[in-house]
Amino acid sequence: MKKSFLIIFFLVINTFGQEYQQDFQKITSRYGYEIYRPAYVGFNYFVDYQGTDWQPLLYLTVSIQNDFLQFTRTEGKFTTEFQITVTIRDEQKTLLSKTWQQKEKLLDFEKTNSRKDFQKKNYKIVFADEGLDIVPGEYEVHIEVHDLLSSREYKNKRKLVIAKPNENPKFSASAIAFFSHENNENETELRLSSTRNLIEFNSPYNAMATIEMPDVDSLGTNIRVYKRNDSEKSLISQTFIKQVANKSGIFELSYALPYKMLEEGDYLIRFSFGTAQDDFEIERQFSVAWLSKPLYLYRSDLAIRPMKYLLSEEQIEEVKELKIEELDNWFTAFWKERDPSPNTTYNELLDEFYKRVTEAVRQYSNRFKEGWQTDRGRILLLYGEPTEVENRKYSVNSVPHIIWKYTDKNGEMVFTFVDKNKTGIFTLIDEETGQN
Repeated sequence: MKKSFLIIFFLVINTFGQEYQQDFQKITSRYGYEIYRPAYVGFNYFVDYQGTDWQPLLYLTVSIQNDFLQFTRTEGKFTTEFQITVTIRDEQKTLLSKTWQQKEKLLDFEKTNSRKDFQKKNYKIVFADEGLDIVPGEYEVHIEVHDLLSSREYKNKRKLVIAKPNENPKFSASAIAFFSHENNENETELRLSSTRNLIEFNSPYNAMATIEMPDVDSLGTNIRVYKRNDSEKSLISQTFIKQVANKSGIFELSYALPYKMLEEGDYLIRFSFGTAQDDFEIERQFSVAWLSKPLYLYRSDLAIRPMKYLLSEEQIEEVKELKIEELDNWFTAFWKERDPSPNTTYNELLDEFYKRVTEAVRQYSNRFKEGWQTDRGRILLLYGEPTEVENRKYSVNSVPHIIWKYTDKNGEMVFTFVDKNKTGIFTLIDEETGQN
């Protein structure tokens, strides 16, 4: 009879605020409800093992939001300098402390205060190389980020667990860790995710683990991903991979998550493998969240408002009569019918439209209207960013105006916006009549 062994490396309670407080920040929107955005500083670690004696080593990743850092302009570039210190402690003392000085340059000024762009750094600590004979047990990893230009600081810590080698001599395993895909010039690199239990919606990740099975040359692994809902789970995907051991007799498993099938929610991933005599499993729970979700998509009664440019008069009257639950269903069905990739959880058309809404609000809002309600906002929603812009809003010899041109294989469209009252509010005019 086969024996089965299961190791659960991390149990996640299905409560956003408590378990993931270091993976994202809560922000109160201008409409009064909470939204989730990436943390100013994120850090994560992964304990891996190497060699026949299963020695631990530590991979660290730190991501720092550009808006957290101060930049100075030097020779046409924007430079930031910061320092990262990582300290490992037990209950009584500091065991190891390392500091890295970083200096980064950007060409684009807009990115210096961006909340979407990050400085991402990865480090590897081999305890044996540091003269540290670390034993299995619980520790703490402390991180400090110090902006050298503004003296702004960030401090945080996480629990660090160095696991004991499996008591079963036939099998030892690391935890399952998630590595994101980072584009570096023409290549894609796998980097340890800076969020510990959370992965970003519609973004590629690999789930990775290290397995040691003495006297086994090749290993077949069945990988399953489940959607968790309360106490139940449903199978999302199943894949079988075969791996050959490296020179140290260790299997390095790497599996590309089926991210296009994963909607926002809670999941479990399980690696199952074994021999003729024994079955082994390791698993980990995680969640998927859309941290860059456009603001309007958090509520259907808000999301429906800029859709007036897309709907007929009959549809507008129809949605006015719907209750909030009915509106949720109507909104979902409307965009599902127009999804260019219906076999995935990501709707490119929906995301693009509401990115335009967000951009219109950012650029064109005034004290009377939200940006999407203005003429420039309306044209942006319907046609996207113009191919060419002629900015004459500071014209001395004519009424301040802005010209947007859209050019493609079908021809050219031109829109002219004027500020007749010189109040900064530009309205669309008819080129022939000069009227609004």
